[in-house]
Amino acid sequence: MKRIGLLLFLALTCAPALWGATRYTNVVSGLFSAGATWAGGVAPSGDGDSFYITNNTTVWYDVDPVLANGWAASAIVGTLAYTNGANGGAKVTLPMNGALSGSGDFLIGTSSDPITNLADAMPPLLMTWKSGNITMTKTGGLMWYGATNSFVDYITNTTSVTANNTNLWFASNVSNVASNDVVYVDAQTVQGQGGSVHVVYSVETNRITLCSVITGNAAVVTNTWYGVVMGTTLAAIKTNGAMVCKLSRPVVYLQPAKITSTGAISASNTNTINGVRFTNLGRGALDARNGCTITSCVGNNSNSGGISYQGTGHTINSCVGNNNNGGISHLGTGHTIMSCVGNNNIGGISYLGTGHTIMSCVGNNSFTGISYQGFGHTIISCVGNNNSGAISYQGFGHTITSCVGNNNGYGGIAYYGTGVTITSCVGNNNSYGGISYYGSQTVVNCFSTNTATYGIAYLPTESTFLCDSSVVVGYYLASGNRAPYDVSVINETNWTSDAGLVVLSNLPATMFSSQVFVHTPSATSLTNKPVSHFQNIFVKPSFTQPISLWLFLTNKIGWSYQAVRAGAKPLSPTYISGTTGWTNIILNITNSVAASAQWRLWVTSYSTNDMYSGWSWFTIPTEASSTFIQ
Repeated sequence: MKRIGLLLFLALTCAPALWGATRYTNVVSGLFSAGATWAGGVAPSGDGDSFYITNNTTVWYDVDPVLANGWAASAIVGTLAYTNGANGGAKVTLPMNGALSGSGDFLIGTSSDPITNLADAMPPLLMTWKSGNITMTKTGGLMWYGATNSFVDYITNTTSVTANNTNLWFASNVSNVASNDVVYVDAQTVQGQGGSVHVVYSVETNRITLCSVITGNAAVVTNTWYGVVMGTTLAAIKTNGAMVCKLSRPVVYLQPAKITSTGAISASNTNTINGVRFTNLGRGALDARNGCTITSCVGNNSNSGGISYQGTGHTINSCVGNNNNGGISHLGTGHTIMSCVGNNNIGGISYLGTGHTIMSCVGNNSFTGISYQGFGHTIISCVGNNNSGAISYQGFGHTITSCVGNNNGYGGIAYYGTGVTITSCVGNNNSYGGISYYGSQTVVNCFSTNTATYGIAYLPTESTFLCDSSVVVGYYLASGNRAPYDVSVINETNWTSDAGLVVLSNLPATMFSSQVFVHTPSATSLTNKPVSHFQNIFVKPSFTQPISLWLFLTNKIGWSYQAVRAGAKPLSPTYISGTTGWTNIILNITNSVAASAQWRLWVTSYSTNDMYSGWSWFTIPTEASSTFIQ
């Protein structure tokens, strides 16, 4: 008796947290709420209870339990499903306080019958996680279909939205927005962080009427809008053209308090996730997952990506990200991101990452509108509004095409960056460079309007500009900004550096050409600094290409030259000086490989006395031109 009494005492005192909690296992398919579904004839109902769904069975989730903490860690080997009309058409909640694991399926709606909002526009399914997340392992085991109706448009009036009953007007009728929906309203005049979030009071034709701004981390609104922390201390005057973006979705997954380094889904791959709002997560909703298709979802106030953290090969379409590091994606490789919107993020759409394709996206009031850092993204037909850098910040090797940057702080398209190619883009009303602020880019057929400081580029390093000459007049040459041989090319006729300018110009009475390259230092303080230009030379396979170079020598001008591989700098040039007059040098550029190769011939003048200009000239034979080689 003493032994039994001791064991009972230990059982009661060593595991008090488990006292009263039960693990339930189903024996047949059926409703979660039905006792007949479960062994023992009783359904889970107590705080800390857990459930186990057996193989080859389906349990339809249909309860709205009031639990202090939620269900404990549970497992799905068969199928857990949620469909429209569950719980008699009332709200359903899945409160979890532990991982949801197993090798089965977790299904929400179907492709033909996606989950829709309740009659009052409230989300019918709310999933909360106080600890753990979804760690189910089956490939394609998560098929979540919420309705994908969304709304993004621009207002046509100017108004303050600091009070109730504020009207926003649009050019066409409003669709997919209803009373009790939640919308983000862009602060169009604020660069960097801005905007506010509101509950919709009513919708009539082309008008949305708003309630007061939502503030705080857990605003008291009926759709449990956790995690909204916008720039509500900023002036809330919205000008004509400010964006309005619907945030509500019929399925909600949230962490009431962020769980450190924990997203929503961290095991299975190749899932389909539609119409879900992920809020207040400690990491992106898809945590290191691969090959998922995500449509019309929202990520709010999450760390490390509103929708995706790491992972490979997602297709992300028509999603919205607010108040995250990356509005949609943080890190990751090879995602395709289309028609998404990012507001108030560090990277409006993407934060870091490699090789994403980002198309038709919009980034507002973020540190950078579309991409923050990262490598090798292809960015097409995107718009950046009111950001520090409109499209890209500190990226490497991006290709940016047909994008627009409006009202941005540092470069309409690119703020810093290396090896970025920018084509057919437009910058409007930007500060410090209509297209580029700083870095090395190739800028082709771009335009800038109403830029406060310098038309196309503010502080370029080694860049190439092929644009209408009228829009590069404001091109800035900042002494001390660039290293020697950081030379930018404008329309293949001007080569600029800190030390000076090289211009292809007409000079009469030369013995070989009416045009020569004129090297002019930009200041007397730059005596003996290199004033350089270069020409690209294409050499056929296994061939030695002779180039004839002419230099005009004086006792006030010195010269150097060197042929290097494409993109390289002249680290060991040959120096030359002499008495006044033209001198001819024959350079032999040898390509010893069995494929065509590009070289760069550098020619540099040094003014040894005041600001004297030097003259150089050479011609590229037809067989060494890019047209001939290609």
